[in-house]
Amino acid sequence: MYDVQSDSFVFHKGIGKLYKLNSTWNTEHNIAYAARGKFALVDDRRGNPNNFSDGVWQGYWGNDIDIELDLGQPTQVSRLSMRFGQLMRYGILYPRQIEIGISNDGINYQPIETIANNIDPNTEERSIHDFVAALGISTRYIKVVARNPGLLPEWHYAKGNKSWLFADEIVVE
Repeated sequence: MYDVQSDSFVFHKGIGKLYKLNSTWNTEHNIAYAARGKFALVDDRRGNPNNFSDGVWQGYWGNDIDIELDLGQPTQVSRLSMRFGQLMRYGILYPRQIEIGISNDGINYQPIETIANNIDPNTEERSIHDFVAALGISTRYIKVVARNPGLLPEWHYAKGNKSWLFADEIVVE
């Protein structure tokens, strides 16, 4: 008997539109955490919600995720979402918050949205969550910064160690 593999794709305006990746994913613990390299967050592939080492999820250990997209020309954007996974026992937590900025020149960004995380990290269940911003704007460049939650809290068995961010796809609609 063989395991069944499947892929999930989501088509959107941000596919392949990477301008700059200003942060580094971590491969020190598992090469699968690199996903598909620098384009992993805009490659239209959705990770398996039950397997964060499927080669689609990208892991950032102790780092924020800081990424800039270039849509090529001013484009109407109604919504932006970014998918994350959480598995507390392994120190994989949702971001503290996500900050979204827009720009017409790719240099000077105007902050337009901050999405705070209010999901309790102290849960045993593996979960995934799409952090969503309704935008209704026209822009060429989009900057997304997902803030790492910092060191693992006092109640965690590995307290004081760095936490992970596991990200999947930034979807621009």
